[in-house]
Amino acid sequence: MRILNQTLERLKGGNNPGPVNNNTPSNNTTGFTGGNTGNTGTQGTPTNFSNTPVNNTGGNPNNSAGTPSNVGVVNNTPHTNTTPNQPQGHSTSMTTNNQPMNTGMQTQQNTQPIVQPNPQPVTQGNAGASSGGTILVKAKDVVPFMMANENNVLEFWNIWFESIPKLGAQYMLVISCDGGELSWRSSGPQNVFIQKMVDFFWNVGAPESEIDKLNDFGALVNPISIGSWINMSKLGGMDGGWFFPVPLSLKIALETCDQDSENISAGSHDNQVISAMQQWSATNKIDDCIYVGRDMGAAPPRQTEIRIKLNQPTVAEQLSVAISAFKAFRFPDIPQQILNVLRQFTNPGIILSIISSSEGFVKIGLLFPQPAWNVAMQLIEEGRKFGNNIAAGVDLFSKLNNVFQLNVPDFIEFQYLAPGFGYNVYKEEFNVFVHYKGN
Repeated sequence: MRILNQTLERLKGGNNPGPVNNNTPSNNTTGFTGGNTGNTGTQGTPTNFSNTPVNNTGGNPNNSAGTPSNVGVVNNTPHTNTTPNQPQGHSTSMTTNNQPMNTGMQTQQNTQPIVQPNPQPVTQGNAGASSGGTILVKAKDVVPFMMANENNVLEFWNIWFESIPKLGAQYMLVISCDGGELSWRSSGPQNVFIQKMVDFFWNVGAPESEIDKLNDFGALVNPISIGSWINMSKLGGMDGGWFFPVPLSLKIALETCDQDSENISAGSHDNQVISAMQQWSATNKIDDCIYVGRDMGAAPPRQTEIRIKLNQPTVAEQLSVAISAFKAFRFPDIPQQILNVLRQFTNPGIILSIISSSEGFVKIGLLFPQPAWNVAMQLIEEGRKFGNNIAAGVDLFSKLNNVFQLNVPDFIEFQYLAPGFGYNVYKEEFNVFVHYKGN
């Protein structure tokens, strides 16, 4: 956890050299801002994605990617980022929607770290509970491995929690059937979220190339709503990224997927993931998706998630199409005892989640909306049998239902994570997750 520890020390003021070349104006414009680039994102013209070309020349002669406009503002004082390119250090695993990235946040070694945009001290316990986001704090406080007074996972949660706007936001928690893996999410209006979201990514050392990709895709799509996520596990997994929870063309969403590493090495630009998804979607007459997200790992392979809401006339037909995706993308067949439970869900609107990287397909998930609780518990109990999961406390999900003031969760998800992508901190192969959503 060396990378996270360095990040925590900077944010707590333990080893922060302060701004670099503080009196030199920055020449960076990225398209993230439409006016004053103050750290709150609320001054001047509302912050948004720009459709104007990005001029990432910056003050760093060694960095052709440039620096986002939020970097270069420390306590609202412009500066030029003169920090040279840094070598990548050790990494933690990172994920997208319960899916790990095998690389972590960039560490700075033997040089001054990237200047942080107005870093704030990390707080402990019920950080920010009185200023909004109370539902997330209450949820955190009922998860056993999050109850420790001091641990790296809790500190990482606090860094993220302090970065998210607390008004006009929607909050989500995704928890594994054994209570050992969590995904925290927050989303809301683009102009409210974008500055704080990018500040968070810089604070944890996300690479400039990925922030540029976020900006470029944001300018292309111009989503009305955006969000950030972090994943964590009781084994120490700590990961994060962004997502756009908006409808868009599947063809456009596929542009966020990375090229196949094997084909690139062979001099080919073919992409087996994109080709397989195009063929499957054409067969099933699917043109659109409802969500795209990506991790912010310091080094490849990085992962992209696309979610598709199946719109066939009946739940049985939707499940049939979803099962066909397991075969098309070469995931194992769903066990019969699981199919027996899945066929008991009666609400239409099944969502298919597909995660890929330059190494191929990573994860597939089926999200069933507003499941009947008795059927959901059947699936949870089946999920606990995979890999001899230790059962969560019998009252954990009842407590979370109360926190989110729900009779049933937003979704229950059956998923498969390909071997090798758990990085010893997330469970691989079949698993079950429960999704909660609140304001």
